[in-house]
This record gives sequence, C-alpha cells and structure tokens, in this order.
Amino acid sequence: MRRTAIVVLAGMLVAAAVAVAVAGGPAELTAMLLRPMPEAGRRAPDFTLPALSGESLTLSAFEGRPVLINFWASWCPPCREEMPHLQAAAEANPELVVLAVDATHTERSVEQVAAFVEEFGLTFPVALDRDGAVNEQYLVRALPTSYFVDRSGIIRVKYLGALTPALLNEFLALID
Repeated sequence: MRRTAIVVLAGMLVAAAVAVAVAGGPAELTAMLLRPMPEAGRRAPDFTLPALSGESLTLSAFEGRPVLINFWASWCPPCREEMPHLQAAAEANPELVVLAVDATHTERSVEQVAAFVEEFGLTFPVALDRDGAVNEQYLVRALPTSYFVDRSGIIRVKYLGALTPALLNEFLALID
C-alpha cells in the first residue's frame, strides 16, 4: 500500500512537471522549482507593490523590524473582523510593521479600498496587489492570510483566517 502511494505521488509530480514544461517550457519549470516557498523557517520572498498612498513598498526595506504581512480584501467579512485588532497591534508596537496587502485584483475599485482604510482608520501601509502576483507568490488561497516575519526576514508563522487578539499576541511574541 505504501509503495503504491509513493508511485502514485511520483507520477503526479512528473505529470505536473510535464504540464508546466509543455505550457511554459523548461525555463518555466526551472523557475517553478527554484521559487522560494513562503513557509515557516524560510526567508520571506521579497516583493515591491504600489501603496494606496502612492509610493512603492518593498518588503526587504523593513528588514530589522518585525513584520506582519496581512493579505485581505475590503469585501471579506473576516478581514473586516480582524482589521481593528491589526490597527491596535500597530499602535501598541511602534517597531512592528503591519503591511496590509490588498487583493486589489478582486476588488471593484481602488476607491473601495480607500473607503475601507478610512472607515477603519488604518495608519499602517496598504499595498495594492493589482494583478494578484504577490498573492500567488505567497500561495494565498483564502482571505485573510497572515505571515509573521521576524527581524531577519524569516517567516515564523503562516495563519489562515481572522486573527483574534490572543492569537495575534501569541504570534507577535514569536517575531519580536
């Protein structure tokens, strides 16, 4: 039984690699295999996105500080639920960078994002992922999704779902 499962899994991996190679060629396959995976214990993949305020935001610019990367959207009820907790954490921890990456590719308009930010009085940076590339880079499959990155740029926790104050404090202790 175990040998059969291993053979089936190996076959699935080969089939996936062939599909990628056919669709995008060997370069695409190489890029896929070498892409840094966003998981606990690994360096957070760097990215640059436009901010709602107009400037560009680059994750690596915050190295040396604890960072909470939060993937969200204005239409997402759990995102609305957790946002006041993120704002409170940002206010309570001046060293903490809360970097809110909006799934702009799923929004009706950037004006909706701006209205959300104003409604919740958010003071931390809001990045606009207009084409979903950073959501894809971080393998975001549900909103909200949060990554807790330590001062060295290493992901310590990936969390799917709305953060409660207790969970937020527990995870922040791991990156401070």
